[in-house]
Amino acid sequence: MIRIICIGKMKEKGMKSLEQDYVKRIQRFNKCEIIELKEANSSYDQDKIIKDESERLLKAVRNDEYLILFDIKSKQMDSCAFASVLAKAGSKIAVVIGGSIGFNDQVRKRANKIISLSEMTFPHLLARIMILEQVYRSYKILNNQKYHK
Repeated sequence: MIRIICIGKMKEKGMKSLEQDYVKRIQRFNKCEIIELKEANSSYDQDKIIKDESERLLKAVRNDEYLILFDIKSKQMDSCAFASVLAKAGSKIAVVIGGSIGFNDQVRKRANKIISLSEMTFPHLLARIMILEQVYRSYKILNNQKYHK
């Protein structure tokens, strides 16, 4: 089971449809579930938002899950390297995508692997789609199926 745990809801219908398509594709290889956690109260200051969202992200991750964290403060990797991470992770995986202002060091300390998607800035929901696509691509690579070029 791979669980994608993220802050915020996918509200835009076109992106939601694309998200569901990738979940369906991934499920050919492994069960996949999207866990959407509510964004922190926008009236909070930035530190309180990070603390609140980080605590809820950590509560959502199970003790036996290999935690892959996407964080701009880390190093990038190519698709084949990411496929190797998934292979190493085993069958119980949590992929955490924090809120738009990030998360605290407690989340980073819990992570088994930290990856930067890009040095560029993307809309939060688009980054979610990109991560799902990379999970799907990784499973295709690991199963020696044509998709990755």
